[in-house]
Amino acid sequence: MIALAGLMWSAHVCAETPSYPSRPVRYVVPFPAGASPDVIVRLITERFARTWNQQVIQDAGIHKQ
Repeated sequence: MIALAGLMWSAHVCAETPSYPSRPVRYVVPFPAGASPDVIVRLITERFARTWNQQVIQDAGIHKQ
């Protein structure tokens, strides 16, 4: 009985939760553009964009703030 109540509650919570991510995702790579990690992350972000149906922005390079 308790398990059924927990299942009903979790279904209710999931129904109210907006889809994730709800805005473009920024993926920061701490290496310069053109380096091997940059190339690998480009492939990964393409996959994320297709899976999430959301824009994934890759920010490659070392930035001083």
